[in-house]
Amino acid sequence: MLWPEPKETGFGRHSITGCIKGRRPQEKIQTPFEHLFDNAATTRETMFMQQSKANDTPKGIAANPQGKGRVPVLDSLNEFRAPRTSANQNPVSTVEALSAYLVSRIVLCASFRFRVNPGRSYYLYSKHHQLRLSLIAPEEWGTQDFGEPLGKCFMRKDNTWQIELASSPEVFDILRETLKRERTRLLKDLTPDATLDSTLPDYDVRLPFNRRVLANGLAQTTRAALKRDVKRPLSEMFKQAALTSGDNSLLSLAAYLE
Repeated sequence: MLWPEPKETGFGRHSITGCIKGRRPQEKIQTPFEHLFDNAATTRETMFMQQSKANDTPKGIAANPQGKGRVPVLDSLNEFRAPRTSANQNPVSTVEALSAYLVSRIVLCASFRFRVNPGRSYYLYSKHHQLRLSLIAPEEWGTQDFGEPLGKCFMRKDNTWQIELASSPEVFDILRETLKRERTRLLKDLTPDATLDSTLPDYDVRLPFNRRVLANGLAQTTRAALKRDVKRPLSEMFKQAALTSGDNSLLSLAAYLE
């Protein structure tokens, strides 16, 4: 028995309706753009979109039924995708990669509501032991109290952050007290016995969307830089890096998180 001939709708062969010869009626006919997402169930983009939809959609409301949010999410993830390293590029040392990772995790604890661009200066503050990131420098606030200035920071093109701490002597005490609070929140996974891979924020549900995307890019960069060490405990990596480099700055930074 032959099935009825297909009915054309004017949008090309992928958008036909009705039945096709040899195809059972219940089989799904591919829509014009579905092939772009075929075989993508295991990609980080699909996982990110599915988890974002599940966590960010209020109960009782259909989560993006027409799939219109796919393009903005993919654009955001692709923008902060870890850049490819060239053959002529000097490899990053373990100390540099771990330090950049810890500093970046600290910055991503700060609350902010603006779009971050690599290379631009931002300012880190602490108010009521909560980190805040701002585009406005301390001297530009006037009489407004945005918090205690901790320093200037910027994001590199590889999604890691750098902080230039302020010169005032109380900055270290303020930062230490602030990180004590974050140790119970966004940094509680950074325990000495945890493996590096278990702490990488591929998808951190605790973060709002913009910071979640930045954290995803940071996870990619760190995993690529330390791909041979991702299964090792953090404490072991800290100590070995300090011994091989003679640089104790990483241990000092890690001490803030204890």
